[in-house]
Amino acid sequence: MAIQKINASQPLRPSFSAKTTIIAPKNMLTKKDRDFLVKVGEKIGKDTDTIQIKVGTLQDSNVDPGVKSYTVSAIYDSQSTNGRYSKKVDSSFLYSFNNQIVEKNRPKIVIKRFLNSLKEPV
Repeated sequence: MAIQKINASQPLRPSFSAKTTIIAPKNMLTKKDRDFLVKVGEKIGKDTDTIQIKVGTLQDSNVDPGVKSYTVSAIYDSQSTNGRYSKKVDSSFLYSFNNQIVEKNRPKIVIKRFLNSLKEPV
């Protein structure tokens, strides 16, 4: 009996879970936090589902020069035999006021809450 080698053009994903992508500046989300959140996202849904999260860069306020803010955009897209389900969240957050950091870990907390909301029954 001959055994043939199977080549895959893309690496095989052993889990059947959502493909999770997180894009964030290094000063807003560490690599360790990003990797942790990707693992949380991959425990959700099916392999045809996608989760895309983007954390924006810090922006100075046009109104008050002492205030900085950033945005978080998150999209969950799922296809099933019952149809398509999509959930999108766009939010802006205060980062600093007169150079005092309000919540340094806020992007991680916001993303984790969004991912946890996807675990809830629809």
